[in-house]
Amino acid sequence: MLNQIAFILLLFCTLNLFGNTDTKGYLRFGIQKHVQIKTHYDASFGGKVKIISPKFYSVKAAVAFYSSNALAKAHNEGVKFYGGHNQNVTLLGEAYFEASYKKTDLKIGRQVIDTPFADSDDIGMIPNLFEAITLIDNTFEDSLFFFSYINKMAGIDAAKIERFSKIGKEGVFIAGAAYEGVDNLSLEGWYYDIDKNTKAAYFQSRYEDEYKYGGFTIGAQYANERFAQNRSASVWGVMSEIDHDDFALTLSAAYNKTLSRNNTPVRNFFGGGPFFSSGEHFTVADIDGDGDILFLGLSFDVSKFGAKNLMLSFSNLWINGEENKKLSELDFVVGYSIFENLSIDMIYSDIDDKNEKNNSFKNFRAYVNYLF
Repeated sequence: MLNQIAFILLLFCTLNLFGNTDTKGYLRFGIQKHVQIKTHYDASFGGKVKIISPKFYSVKAAVAFYSSNALAKAHNEGVKFYGGHNQNVTLLGEAYFEASYKKTDLKIGRQVIDTPFADSDDIGMIPNLFEAITLIDNTFEDSLFFFSYINKMAGIDAAKIERFSKIGKEGVFIAGAAYEGVDNLSLEGWYYDIDKNTKAAYFQSRYEDEYKYGGFTIGAQYANERFAQNRSASVWGVMSEIDHDDFALTLSAAYNKTLSRNNTPVRNFFGGGPFFSSGEHFTVADIDGDGDILFLGLSFDVSKFGAKNLMLSFSNLWINGEENKKLSELDFVVGYSIFENLSIDMIYSDIDDKNEKNNSFKNFRAYVNYLF
C-alpha cells in the first residue's frame, strides 16, 4: 500500500500539475577508520534527493530518497554506514502530505522528527526517519505544542537501517510543549507513551544572556523513564556555556547524574538522546545503572583570525558507573565550509575503557557534503 502512496506522491510532485515543484537535498561522501583490536575501513557515497510539490489549497506533498553505497568492501564497524549484512541502502525515507491552517501544521507519512527521545541523529550516512502523524501548533504567542504518533522507524538507530520497522508494541505517542515568553528563557516538557509498561518524561530549561565579552548559556534538565517489573531510571543534568567574542572561543561544561531502580539503565530510545553530557559515541545511556558523566568542551572559530568558515572543537567526557565502570571519550572535530553549499567535517574519537580494554577503540570519520 505504501508503495502505491509513494507512487502517487511522486506523480503529484513531478508532473507539475499545480505549479513548479521544489527539488533539494545533498550529496554525501563519507569515509571511516575504526580501530578496535582490528582495523576496519569504510567509504560510502550517497545522500538525499527530495521533491516538494507546490501548495494546493494549503496542502503540499513531498517524497525523499536516501542512499548509502559502499565504494569498497563494507566493514560497517563504528558508526553504521550501511544496512544489515553490510548491504547498500536506498530508502524512501520521506513520503508525506502536509496541511496547514493558520499557525497549525499536520503532517502524515514518512518524515523527519526531532524531539528529545525521537530525533534524526544524523551522524552517519542515513539519519533516523519516522512513519508518523504529527501535529504542530503555534497559535499561542511564544508557545509551541507538539503531538505525534509514530508507527515505524528506519535509520541509524533503528532495528534495521534499510527498512521501516515497528517501534513499541502499538507505536509511540508523543506530546510536548515549549515556551519562550520570558526574555532569554526557554522551557520545554515532553511525554512519551511507548507501550503499556514503558513511559518517559523529559523537562528542560535554558537561560541565555550577554556579558561584556560575549554571551553565556546555563541549562538544567530532568528525565524519568519507567519500565515493566517496577524498573525505572531518572537523570538530572546541568550545563553552562560561555563565549568570548574577542578570542572567538566557546567554553562548555555539563554534568549528568543517573539514579536507577533495580539497576535499570537510562535509554535514549529512538535517537541520539537529549542529554547535555554527550560525546560523538557515548551518552548518559552508556552508564548502565547508577553513575555520573562529566563533559568539558572548547571550540574555536578560526574565521576570526583569517581562516574563513573554519571551526575547531575539542571535548572530553568521563563516565563513572557501577562496579567501578570507568570510561573516557576524547573528541576532536574540524568543520570547514569551502563554499556556501560545500562543507567538510572531520571527527576523531579516542575511547578508553579502563576495565575492559577490548572495548576501547579509536574512530576517524570524514564527510563531504554538497547541498543543492
